[in-house]
Amino acid sequence: MGRASRALRPRDGRGVHAAVLALAVIGVGGGTAMASEPAPWPCGVAMHAPASRALASQVVAAPHALAAGPTALRTLVLLMNFRDAPFEPFTPDDARSRLFLGPDSVDAWYREMSEDALSLTGKVRPDGDVLGWFTVPYDGAGACDFGVWSDAARVAAEAAGADLGGYDREVYVFPGGVTSCGFIGTATVSAPAKVWMNGNLDQAFLAHELSHNFGLLHASGLRCVDFTGRPIPLGEHCEPDEYGDPFDPMGNNQRSLPRHLGNFHKEKVGFLQADEAPDGTTLTVTTDGVYVLTPSEQPLPGSVQTLRIPRPYAPAAPTPFYLYLDFRQPFGTFFDDFAGDDPAVTGVAVRLGPDVATFGQAYLLDMTPENYLFQDATLAEGRSFLDGPNGITVTVLDVSPAAATVAITIAPDTVPPAAPGGLAAVVANDASSIALSWQPVTGDPSVIGYRVFRDGVQIGATAESSFVDTDPRPGTRREYQVVTEDAAGNQSETSARVTVLVQSVAIALEITRPSPGAIVPRRTVRVQGRASSDVAIVSIELVLDGLPAGSRTFKRAKTSRLFSRNVRVAALASGPHTITALATDALGRPGIGTLDVIRP
Repeated sequence: MGRASRALRPRDGRGVHAAVLALAVIGVGGGTAMASEPAPWPCGVAMHAPASRALASQVVAAPHALAAGPTALRTLVLLMNFRDAPFEPFTPDDARSRLFLGPDSVDAWYREMSEDALSLTGKVRPDGDVLGWFTVPYDGAGACDFGVWSDAARVAAEAAGADLGGYDREVYVFPGGVTSCGFIGTATVSAPAKVWMNGNLDQAFLAHELSHNFGLLHASGLRCVDFTGRPIPLGEHCEPDEYGDPFDPMGNNQRSLPRHLGNFHKEKVGFLQADEAPDGTTLTVTTDGVYVLTPSEQPLPGSVQTLRIPRPYAPAAPTPFYLYLDFRQPFGTFFDDFAGDDPAVTGVAVRLGPDVATFGQAYLLDMTPENYLFQDATLAEGRSFLDGPNGITVTVLDVSPAAATVAITIAPDTVPPAAPGGLAAVVANDASSIALSWQPVTGDPSVIGYRVFRDGVQIGATAESSFVDTDPRPGTRREYQVVTEDAAGNQSETSARVTVLVQSVAIALEITRPSPGAIVPRRTVRVQGRASSDVAIVSIELVLDGLPAGSRTFKRAKTSRLFSRNVRVAALASGPHTITALATDALGRPGIGTLDVIRP
């Protein structure tokens, strides 16, 4: 079969969804997932929406979002400007080169991914129909009415004799920097397939917006933490990063030329076959085994280019979700021209997403979450990823230019870890906190942290073997216990209970003489005050500007003490000076009082 004769088989999605898919729908873990605000990114996706609403990250899908297109998409580019800004920042030939003709054009990008099964062409000119410039009877400085502008540009083009019927894609371009539109590009995800570009003809942005016309949503990332707050690839507490995937131009491409689409999107469009191998290039993994992933830059019939692992633990998801694994390698001159040591090609990408036949988006999982970057998100050779609640472990055994070898085990862990031992509690001298410590559970690599309970109520979690309670409530008796938790969510029995009596607030100390800010002209100043506690006061010390100025120790047990002492100030320089009184009670708890005096 010839290269150009391979038919595209897009995966059709049905149903209407509004806005970005929230993680409450994904159900990534056992707890309530969190949704995030739309990321600040210059793309808006809209269909039949008022222009003022088609802003960043707005997504509205149609019932037939992934309608199959012809092999050669007849594409119109219409250049328009405004009566208050009749600029022509680039020529029709510039636009034609970037979209249709250049070796790094969007047409070349589609051809490379599809083995020439999909291309862009003009209806009139095989090298691309680019019309304009046309000046519309509107000011760019007004409202962002891009739909109204493009309708006016069509009227102008038809008045000039253009036949605008019969196009599969329509791209409207207007000068940047002269409108209130908050996007670089925006597009529909249904018929009619339209794109609006705000002064930018970078191929990456054009490819991004034109691919929305296929029904593709953004390539997102997922940022997750475990119950202790430590970053992890996937867990019960996650937030989406709308454009987080840097390996897919539907995400944060970070360059003027697009990378290839990720496998999740390639299967949606039909560049890779989502059918099960050997008929297609996808393998759904339901049993333990060692699997070989071949590079995904172009279809390789008879090989596995996508591994798909069902995730049964997603209680809030209306449809099943899967882990998608794919492998990239440097390819070509312009698009997937990764350096040999780029993390994109030295590991396996893992994404979380629905079935490709449904309307939804995939989320790149970060296998190195501690640095908060997705650029090195792939799972490198020799490393493993554990999807704890589902008992799925993925280990990359080997990476070579020809393939990545991956071991997958599916064995839910239901064995609870051991409880921590040796729990101890120490009350701070000033009763402001209680320091807890215990013996860590060793020999169990699945342990990820500990939950801390006070009087039967959880007050915190930590990955360490210590915790500080900063709300001890003096004058009360407190009981503490600790529970171990592993990556699968299994919890140990509670530890032995430790009980502490928190004494009431320690020493109250007041300096009554001299008054704050007093001027002290003589050689000495009399310092007087009172210290009291619920146990005996054992000592009081005076300090002048950090240097000892006298002290007294008491042998008789009295809970309240008056103090009075002359402090020499004759040698002090002119200006403010600080007198401090320090008291200690029989439990070793401190009390402190300070005031400033002025030496003339």
